[in-house]
Amino acid sequence: MQTRRNMSQGLPMLTQFLANPSVIEQLALEGKKIDVNEICRMWFEASEFRNQNDVIINMTPEDMQRQQQKSQNGAAQQKFQMQQQLLQQKSAAAEQLADSENVARAARDVLREGFKRSVEPEVLTGQPNTSGSGFGGNL
Repeated sequence: MQTRRNMSQGLPMLTQFLANPSVIEQLALEGKKIDVNEICRMWFEASEFRNQNDVIINMTPEDMQRQQQKSQNGAAQQKFQMQQQLLQQKSAAAEQLADSENVARAARDVLREGFKRSVEPEVLTGQPNTSGSGFGGNL
């Protein structure tokens, strides 16, 4: 009786521990998995319910087909989401590239205009630009 009481008290913590994704992942790395059916059996035993066989039953072929279809739909949905994420990343990269090109183009235009203004008076008058505008105007 004491053993059953101890089992009843520890079972919630054990179940919570075994349901932890990191525990499941570590077990999978070791080629192991948790037998959920056995955990359920332990719960039934600890609670002294005797009708486990009426609660946990084998799947019918129709159940298996639905489960497989659901699993395939889930895989297709995951693939679609990954494709959407990839498209978003490509779009963001293209947008960033366009922004960089625009900044470079603007800088080129500013430099070109600055160079034009800094040499125009010299070309026309033979005197350097001393008006203070353009490159070298403050020299």
